[in-house]
Amino acid sequence: MKQTFLKNILLIDNNDSYTYNLLQLLKQNNIEAFGELLYQTHEGLSKLYAVSCPEIDFIVNEARKYPKVIGARLMGGGFGGTVLCIMQKKGSGIIAEDILAGYQQQFNIVAEAYFVQAVRGTHQLLTDIAEQSY
Repeated sequence: MKQTFLKNILLIDNNDSYTYNLLQLLKQNNIEAFGELLYQTHEGLSKLYAVSCPEIDFIVNEARKYPKVIGARLMGGGFGGTVLCIMQKKGSGIIAEDILAGYQQQFNIVAEAYFVQAVRGTHQLLTDIAEQSY
């Protein structure tokens, strides 16, 4: 029990630095290091905090095999659910199909992939609305 508690404290302490470092790497356009840090945060969630599961670990480990996948990690509250995979757009459909086919073969579960594209976010929209109201 004490060892698990200490691992949890270590991960919580590192989480702020992970977030800060991810942001800095994006600002520097260091995409390779950003991806590697995503994998490291997953390892922390899986091994230190123990909120992953074999199914999630499988997807992250399979994603790591593809050079076009920049990074992957567990998202959400843990214990299954969602994996964020950042990958190059070209070939992403084939990569997802391959990973999901292996997942279905391994666990006899049909999973889905959802493709999204990052945008600047709502902060710009809110800024524009605020400026228009004055």
